[in-house]
Amino acid sequence: MSFVWETPEELIMGVAERLTRIRKRRKISQQELSVKSNVSYGSIKRFETSGQISLVSLTKLCVALECTDEIKRLFTNVEYKNIEEVLCEQKTNKPRRTKQQELESDMDTIIKENLPAWKELAK
Repeated sequence: MSFVWETPEELIMGVAERLTRIRKRRKISQQELSVKSNVSYGSIKRFETSGQISLVSLTKLCVALECTDEIKRLFTNVEYKNIEEVLCEQKTNKPRRTKQQELESDMDTIIKENLPAWKELAK
């Protein structure tokens, strides 16, 4: 069992602080970032002070600051808690067949089952 030592608020403030450091390191003002990202100045200011922002706006900021890999990596290395999670994921990630694929499979089955009889009739 793992323990979380930070509150949700502390976690989001950590994200806000790290993105603020990136913005400052790139020497971009909040106003410039607003124009570049199409996120309102007020939203950027609120994010940097409180951590509050929509996921869409956060993604826009990452695009503008050229750090989209960080967003892409979210939840990519989450460890399984138990074997049931592994089995559940395998079950839910099976590719679903389209209607066309199902029909083609049914037709293949019918042909295979009836081919000997059809060959006999053709003689």
